[in-house]
Amino acid sequence: MFFCVLLSGNYLGFRPYFVIIVVSFCWSILQAKKISSDVFFSVFFLTVIAAIGFFSGIFAHHKLYDFFKDFIYFFRAILLFLSGYFLIQNTPDKKFFVKGIVYLSVATALIHIFISFSVIIESRAFNINKIRMYAGLGNHAESLAFVLLLIKEKTSILFLDIKPKVKKILLTIIAISVFLFFSRTDVGIIILMVLAIKGYLNFSPKFFFYIFVFILTSFTFYAVLENLNPSRDSKGIEFFVFKIRNSVDEIFNSKINTHNDAELWNRWRAYEAKCAIDQTIDKGPATILFGNGFGGLVDIHRVVNLGGTEMRYIPTLHNGFAYIFFKTGFVGLALFLLFFFIELLKNQQNLGDKNLKYFFTALIMSILIMTLVIGGIYGGASLFLFFLGCIYGLKNTE
Repeated sequence: MFFCVLLSGNYLGFRPYFVIIVVSFCWSILQAKKISSDVFFSVFFLTVIAAIGFFSGIFAHHKLYDFFKDFIYFFRAILLFLSGYFLIQNTPDKKFFVKGIVYLSVATALIHIFISFSVIIESRAFNINKIRMYAGLGNHAESLAFVLLLIKEKTSILFLDIKPKVKKILLTIIAISVFLFFSRTDVGIIILMVLAIKGYLNFSPKFFFYIFVFILTSFTFYAVLENLNPSRDSKGIEFFVFKIRNSVDEIFNSKINTHNDAELWNRWRAYEAKCAIDQTIDKGPATILFGNGFGGLVDIHRVVNLGGTEMRYIPTLHNGFAYIFFKTGFVGLALFLLFFFIELLKNQQNLGDKNLKYFFTALIMSILIMTLVIGGIYGGASLFLFFLGCIYGLKNTE
């Protein structure tokens, strides 16, 4: 079941992915042990957020298809979390979580490397767009596997006991694969998680110092990239540099001439988020508080081609915070942020496995970052909620 969820999350379409999640959940719940108070609290928060979208959508009378699709996105998050928790609770080998992620990630990494080099050889050019088109856009499980292989404390439940030489080989394979994805998100996740498992992201004076250093370094790096000034038409590594340089504008700069396609796509994530926020605010206090509900569509004020389909009204957003606000309003967004803040505070009180504590923090921080860029737990980071459930399962077996 563990392998099915991981594979379906990265390589299958939404429908088979959801079917596998439902089957996995049903299998897990049939063998479930007593649910812990921490897990119940987490599920309660996620359920309340979903309930706000559900009832707001009913009163708004949106199309049934759009309503049901949003319901699945929010319901899927709860199922993934519980599936991960019950799976680990019902698995005798508590190292299975680490083994499953690492060994499957190595297998998918080898496949990805083979496809990537096949594309390079066939096209006789190092074209990043082409590599990503045929080999894939990213694999978050590989990022997690890379970080797990860095854990050295043998007493940790997250330590994988294999020979150092073998571990170096596995790290190299995964590193090459992650590089060939040319994914800003995956690289960011690895950096963030490495900092977390080293203990730098725990609330302490050191935490604020490292945050300051990180912000200062990021601004310096961005200033250097601004001077390089790579173009969108660049190829190879230069195009990847352009994507990194454009990251800030893409997310935050919504001042766009919508008749200029190049400018629109360079800042698309910021533009769609602005449309969603403006549309919600324009509808008045009730919508601001409780959102447009399940089935609500964002009017982007022009017809664009997304995934081969011409559309003006879109159901999802890259910016997960704007998406949650659009669907569930200020109340839903506040509960979402409160949920993760409380999770971090509770984790600080964990006196058990140090690496498990740090890894939990890494997952939470990664989810928040991915919420900003790929939709978070209701979008491209949904698999991380499954991992979070697994970690809860491990914490309750310590």
